[in-house]
Amino acid sequence: MCLSHIFVVIAATFLLASATPTDSNQAKIVQATLPEGLSQRLLRTYPTTYEDDDSEERGDFTKAEKALFKAMRGNGKTADDYAEELGIAAAMREVERTGRGVHKLQLTQAYGDYVKYYNYLRSNKNK
Repeated sequence: MCLSHIFVVIAATFLLASATPTDSNQAKIVQATLPEGLSQRLLRTYPTTYEDDDSEERGDFTKAEKALFKAMRGNGKTADDYAEELGIAAAMREVERTGRGVHKLQLTQAYGDYVKYYNYLRSNKNK
């Protein structure tokens, strides 16, 4: 028997096996529940309005922090000057230049103090 005849028989077997209807016990189709509401298809969505970052809630400063930051601001100390005082300005410039070491810098206490003063300056910008 020719090899091509064997392949034809195998192909016909697969074709007939896949074309036979399934028994009701073999497969049960589950009806998917559709979402209910005004729009079930969700084809078009409208962009939601986001408030800008200035409205972000920040923790309140303690009285001691407010007094310290107010005195520093009164003396004309900028956030960059404070970073120099804390000794993290060089590390911040290095992170800005290379993009490496961000997580390590953010875990330091000095960086946390810098962020607090920076946030104080931003929240009291117009005052």
